Amino acid sequence: MEKTEYNKLKKGIFILAWPAVLEMMLHMTVGVADTAMVGRLDKASLGAVSLSAQIFFNTCFIFAAISIGTTALVARCFGGKEYEELKKVTYQSMMLGWIMGIFLFLLFRFGSLYLIRWLKTEQTVKSLMYLYLTTISYGALFLVPNDIVNGAIRGMGKTKIALISTGIANTVNIVLDYCLIFGKWGLPAMGVKGAALASFIGMTCGSVYAHIYLIWKIRPSRSVLRFNKETFVRVLKISIPAGMEEAFTNASRIVSGLFVANLGVTALAAHNVARSAESLSFMPGYGFAVAATTLVGQNLGAGKAESAEVSATLSAKIATIVMSAMGILFFFCPEMLARIFTPDEEVIKVVALCLRMAAIEQPFLALTDVFSASLKGAGETRWPLFSAIVGGWIVRVLGTYLIIAYTSWSIQAIWALMIVEYAVKALILGIVFKKGKWKGKVI
Repeated sequence: MEKTEYNKLKKGIFILAWPAVLEMMLHMTVGVADTAMVGRLDKASLGAVSLSAQIFFNTCFIFAAISIGTTALVARCFGGKEYEELKKVTYQSMMLGWIMGIFLFLLFRFGSLYLIRWLKTEQTVKSLMYLYLTTISYGALFLVPNDIVNGAIRGMGKTKIALISTGIANTVNIVLDYCLIFGKWGLPAMGVKGAALASFIGMTCGSVYAHIYLIWKIRPSRSVLRFNKETFVRVLKISIPAGMEEAFTNASRIVSGLFVANLGVTALAAHNVARSAESLSFMPGYGFAVAATTLVGQNLGAGKAESAEVSATLSAKIATIVMSAMGILFFFCPEMLARIFTPDEEVIKVVALCLRMAAIEQPFLALTDVFSASLKGAGETRWPLFSAIVGGWIVRVLGTYLIIAYTSWSIQAIWALMIVEYAVKALILGIVFKKGKWKGKVI
């Protein structure tokens, strides 16, 4: 490849990545704010909100994986200048997203009690979890459709719009967190319920903005608003394996988190605080993954397979460097990060042990994110699913169960297990990417 083309691709990666990095930063900021503010209440509230939010958002993200198919197809259509097909994919995906949103609202609004009953944790935590989940359930009506709309926008290379949508949602969320959790500016102090209500209102505002932009950008005609079986099947063919991958990945996190809950309130709080602190490193990985997905799809749509491969490889290298630098911060300053989320010294000590393990996993996590995103951008979603099953369930879930059931090891061992999980995933996805069969994938 000529140096001019190489530099053009590198520039394109950063143009697409930096809004996505800032978008993830906003997501992480609101997560940090939620955890930090609720952490000022008590351990039970911190543990309940952290676990409930994990269950809610991870479940929603399973269904929002439709956006993977939307992004891949929109990017192909955009690169190949097939604009009418682009409209069909976008609006068929949006309709499917609203159906999923209604289903998830009903699931959490009326099914939360049955989920919580079997948890082996204090009754106070269970009651707070129920309050949080039934309140935030209304947010599901907007979360999945919003992810799909933003997926279409990213496929067109407009990552700044998704950033603005997230900025609106998270600004509203953080301001209302402060007001509704602690009772500021004349509003009632609602504690855990206030945190959930703030999230719901923020999601609604961000989703409305994204929908308005997309409808203005690609005005629908009657033909694209009608149900189109062929387009529906194209979206689902890519999205179902991606949704299953998200399901296996998030379910493994939830199940391992529930195992940790059996270690007591301190271990549960420390585990969730460490996860919130670790999420700071997800920002660059997410940004370069978005860039890789978009550029792989657009270049394959334009018939430029070599450019697609170079874009993905460059994204992986840059993400690895940046996330490894974040790992140095985790290793040498874990207590400082932990104090952002909680003043409890007992919890802080445990968090520090976990974050030092998280530091070692960072390069493997970077490679996993970008190679997985690159394959998805090509429409190859089966191998990311396979890696999620092997890494998430055989390594993480089974390993966590064995550690808790048959050893006296601390939570640090569970976090050390995550290093193995991401190393296995990175190896699987790296081999598949290197073979290059994804470059000929027809979607």
